[in-house]
Amino acid sequence: MPSRKTYYTLALGKSAEYSKDIKTWLKHLSEVKSIQSCDMILATCMVVSRVGTDVEAALKDIPGMKHNIWYCYYV
Repeated sequence: MPSRKTYYTLALGKSAEYSKDIKTWLKHLSEVKSIQSCDMILATCMVVSRVGTDVEAALKDIPGMKHNIWYCYYV
């Protein structure tokens, strides 16, 4: 398996302000500006109603051809 070195942040819904906290865990990776040029996607998803409903809606925004790092949290 090739090493994965780049990621693109996809902040879904109102989760953009929280994505910067998780990026501190990814210091060994490089963030890129384009979803086409990344090896994997960091997807942040804020759960505001039901987990299943919010995650299902978020999945529609993520391309299926990339590996994903999911960060879901309840506010």
